[in-house]
Amino acid sequence: MQCTRCGAQLRPNNKFCPVCGTPAPRRSANGSVRPSSTAAFPAVAAPTPAAAPPAERGGGGAILAAVAVAVVAVAVVAVALVFAWRGRADSAEDLNVVYYGQADAVRVSAVTLIVPCDSSNEPIEKYSVVIKPADTASEDALGGITELEVEGTSGFAVGNFGGVEDGEFVLNIEDHRSGRTRNVLVSYDVDNVDAPAELRAEEQGAADSAASEPSFLEGLLP
Repeated sequence: MQCTRCGAQLRPNNKFCPVCGTPAPRRSANGSVRPSSTAAFPAVAAPTPAAAPPAERGGGGAILAAVAVAVVAVAVVAVALVFAWRGRADSAEDLNVVYYGQADAVRVSAVTLIVPCDSSNEPIEKYSVVIKPADTASEDALGGITELEVEGTSGFAVGNFGGVEDGEFVLNIEDHRSGRTRNVLVSYDVDNVDAPAELRAEEQGAADSAASEPSFLEGLLP
């Protein structure tokens, strides 16, 4: 007797094919062989593995963008702090302002423009300047010119006197409009690269007193 599926030889006592597992054919009452009504074991398909969820797109790009924004923000804050610190340092040292009558000499070079201001801290339009040696200088440090007549608000420079040697000098500035004379003490170095390009000579406290005066609109208020 043979298997009805794969044709393998079966023994009389086999109920299933030892090769493919198909049920052995049954013998009828008259001795004939008939196939078993039991169907062969169905092949079981292997389960299909579940697809992995797709990775979220743009995750890495979002992280990089956030990092870039943070770096830019830190850089902006750092630059702002640097400029703020420099501004405070310049203000503290009064690099661009000298007050009339102050005891500390301000550094100037041959090309530093000195702009005298009146009692309202507005540039004087017409004035004269006389240069005199301070305690650390002598008359020999002066050049051939000791007095300047200046018109306009662009200012003057110690180099305009010509032939002045390095040292400390007193500048007597006379306002032709008011007739008032004010003094400025300067430390002169013809090639001082650290000296400011422009220096305003102001009345100390003039800005504060002007700010304390009521404005026109405030004067109208009850």
